[in-house]
Amino acid sequence: MGQGFLIDTNVVIYALENKLPAPGGDFLAKLPPVISDITRIELLGWTNSTAEQLAPVKAFMAKATI
Repeated sequence: MGQGFLIDTNVVIYALENKLPAPGGDFLAKLPPVISDITRIELLGWTNSTAEQLAPVKAFMAKATI
């Protein structure tokens, strides 16, 4: 595996909500997404979420290396 950065749960959430500052979003866009099992669990454990709300999270995780 090449070099990368482990992306924190909050960073994933902010990125999916387009709330990261432009330099941060640009930086993340250039990286292959790598998350931990804990981040995967935290993202899927969103209480009271709908299928529509979880769709972008699941799409992100499908691209990510866990």
